[in-house]
Amino acid sequence: MLKGMERLNDVVSEFVSLFDCSCSFGTDFSCNTNRNHINYTVVVAETHSQSFMDRVERLYPDVKADEFLWGLLHEIGHIETIDDFDDDEIEEFHLIKDVPNISDEEYYEVPDEFEATDWAANFMRENEALVNSFWAKVQPEIQRFYEVNNII
Repeated sequence: MLKGMERLNDVVSEFVSLFDCSCSFGTDFSCNTNRNHINYTVVVAETHSQSFMDRVERLYPDVKADEFLWGLLHEIGHIETIDDFDDDEIEEFHLIKDVPNISDEEYYEVPDEFEATDWAANFMRENEALVNSFWAKVQPEIQRFYEVNNII
């Protein structure tokens, strides 16, 4: 079992509760919009990490944030924007995402993915103090998690 997860999860849980969400530490960032539940991680595959961060830096050059913040807020963005789409659209999005060998860029352009990222960018722009306060709490816990698990 990994050490330091409980303290990290307490900090993340407190933040996501502002959006009526729950969360769990997992192997990737993901979201269950039916349950308002987010999985988050502190280790992301480098290929997806690089393409995602390249994209957000290109589309939102004014938003300077760590990949963890982008990932977490993107997943919250799914919950915050899901009602913008009807059931048929959501089904279509799932079909597009399930296409074998879909590129990262094609995936990011699926409307629900695009809107979740856009929501995250706008949230960070409009709530800088809250985001900075959360980052000041969570960043040391992420660092501690890395250290106690010999990840760095």
